[in-house]
Amino acid sequence: MSFVIQRASGRGLALTQVRSDLLRIGRGTNAELRSENPAVALEHAVIEGDANGFTITDKGSITGTYVNRRPVETARLAKGDVIEIGDLRIEIQVLDPGKPLFIRVSTTSSAPGAFFGDDEEIVQGPGTRGGALKAAKIDYADAFRLKRAWLTKLSLIAVLLIIAFLVVAEVTKPEKQSAFMPGGISSAHARAKDPKTGELIGNNCRACHDPWRGVSDTSCTECHGKLPHAENEVGAPACADCHSEHRGVAKLSAAADTTCVSCHADIAAHVKDPAALAAQPKENLRILTFGDQHPDFTPRSDPDTLRFNHALHLKAGGIFNGEGRREELQCTQCHKLVESKGKVDPAPISFKSHCQRCHKLTFDPRFPDVEVPHGGDPADVYGFVLATYAGNRDIIGKSPEEVRRILTLRPPSTPDQGAVLNAEQVVKVKCSKCHILQRSGTRLAAKPPEIPTRWFLKTKFTHTPHRTLLCESCHEKVRQSTNTSDVLMPVRKDCTGCHGGQSAKTSSSCATCHEYHEHSKVLLTKSVAPFGKGTPPAAKEQGGGSRMIEKVLLLAIVLLLLVVLVPAGLALVQRIRAGELDRAAGVRAAAAPQAPAAKIPPLQGSETPAAPPPVTPPKAPDVTKMAPVPTAPAEGSTVMVQWYGLLQCTGGKLEGQRFIIEEGGLYIGRDPAMAQVAISDNRISKRHVRIIPRDGKVMAIDQNSTNGTFLGKAGGERITEVQLKRGDVLVLADNAATFVYQI
Repeated sequence: MSFVIQRASGRGLALTQVRSDLLRIGRGTNAELRSENPAVALEHAVIEGDANGFTITDKGSITGTYVNRRPVETARLAKGDVIEIGDLRIEIQVLDPGKPLFIRVSTTSSAPGAFFGDDEEIVQGPGTRGGALKAAKIDYADAFRLKRAWLTKLSLIAVLLIIAFLVVAEVTKPEKQSAFMPGGISSAHARAKDPKTGELIGNNCRACHDPWRGVSDTSCTECHGKLPHAENEVGAPACADCHSEHRGVAKLSAAADTTCVSCHADIAAHVKDPAALAAQPKENLRILTFGDQHPDFTPRSDPDTLRFNHALHLKAGGIFNGEGRREELQCTQCHKLVESKGKVDPAPISFKSHCQRCHKLTFDPRFPDVEVPHGGDPADVYGFVLATYAGNRDIIGKSPEEVRRILTLRPPSTPDQGAVLNAEQVVKVKCSKCHILQRSGTRLAAKPPEIPTRWFLKTKFTHTPHRTLLCESCHEKVRQSTNTSDVLMPVRKDCTGCHGGQSAKTSSSCATCHEYHEHSKVLLTKSVAPFGKGTPPAAKEQGGGSRMIEKVLLLAIVLLLLVVLVPAGLALVQRIRAGELDRAAGVRAAAAPQAPAAKIPPLQGSETPAAPPPVTPPKAPDVTKMAPVPTAPAEGSTVMVQWYGLLQCTGGKLEGQRFIIEEGGLYIGRDPAMAQVAISDNRISKRHVRIIPRDGKVMAIDQNSTNGTFLGKAGGERITEVQLKRGDVLVLADNAATFVYQI
């Protein structure tokens, strides 16, 4: 089988042959005979050939298929038949069994007899027969419009904005600003107070954050002073680049090693004057990790103002003490570890605590227990010796400051040549063992010593985690040191065994030994009560800003309340007026004479059901009241009545009632405001199913109901859209209601 299609257009005729047993007609791309008209379904109809000829079958289209201007579902074609589908006019030219079907196709402005439902319209043009079919305009805004006079989209948006503004007003309060923090703040900021406002920094975002600009270095330096480490650096990083707050870090000064290496991996590229680093070894200019690449330690030099021989004091056989007995000394006897501020480090060396028990400063065998004061002005030594020989024994055992005060207040003693010699003997013999002597006028004096307590100026160190180690494990050459200039500090290899490399016993970072900034004095001022007496102007300005936000939000909420309340008030007034008008109309109707009610004949062929109780909602319409009342036609006129059948309820709360299907159709559902046939059952949706005539057919269309509409029986074939035939049974939900279609 095949088909020969002849198309007529303004430019002439065109022939197309389709070699197939089936000719599909529609708007879809798989159709052999296509039309772009919206009245043509995607798969509208098919023409099939067999041994006896050709048959056309409608595929359930909405607008229908017409043969010789009559709607058909299936029809046998004959020569001369005219098929009308949408804007297509198909004429059967040659029809011989066993031969190709020859058809002529032309396009019309409209298909005579075609059905147009509520969703379409025909637009007539001048000089055309019929009209061009096009889809009706749909007002989507009206479709989604809220139907309440006071509940509109505008009022709903206003309510939502009021709620949003109330939330914003609540969370923008100073005590609620923590809601915007991505994480907690460091312990130092949690305790410190802003010098401008006196508030805790943790409760005042503006202490560190500038509006629209974030955190600036100015906010940091106002409390923490200058950044001395970056003075020679080009493009020094911002404070927030290395110290990220709100990350749950308890100590903000601890920075990641990657942050340090980003600059120290190539120091020469980050300084203002690279030529100043020419004398530095290359390995000192590229620092990666302490275990892999890191310069060795460079402790400060010893000022050599105090003579001390470690090898002599740590001699294996010991040395003579002040009592004339040999004593074997240990490092911890002079470098005693003490705890201070949570750290354990050696106490500073003092003559009285560590040296005096061995080095007695006696000056005369006759006074074995009398020693000259240590420290202070050298003149105190001479004055002390002279005063002792003069009989002033009350100065013995006094501190150098007390001795100086006593000698100043009392008249000078008569100098004795032997006393002067003994005083110089003490200075020359006993003081010279440890101190460098220098001439001060006519007398000898010891140069004041300088004992460093910090040997690495660019690192921090504490003995706290090392207090269980032997001193010589880090200070190896202490027993061989004889010169004061020997710096007995550990070198890098002494530390990498524990703090560097893959075999490191302790996790160490750059911050373990280094501080980016020198300890700067915290500049926090005395806090003041917020907005009280003595409040700085900046604090009042910040507080005023917060109050300004509250005022703006309050004004916006008031305006939005007007948007909501004004329509609601107008709707209430209109409802009150409508009620008054209804009551007035009822009074007038009661006063007027009542006309006799017209008797409406019942529908032929059916029994008139008993009227439902008037107080039972919802009240279903009575079939006798819905039936058209036959009236005598006016003279010279013709009355045409279109009959679409009726639905009889055979089960449910409306059992026994019948409902006529009119041209506009009807809805069946639970909500009386949305359905003409209302059934009070929660299993039925508000608008459950629609019954609508189309093209002489009656269609049942489910309205996306929750529990569905079934054809025949509950649980049977669930319908979306189906043509009703005589005797068909519609079941709503789970046998909530059943209807039989009758004609």
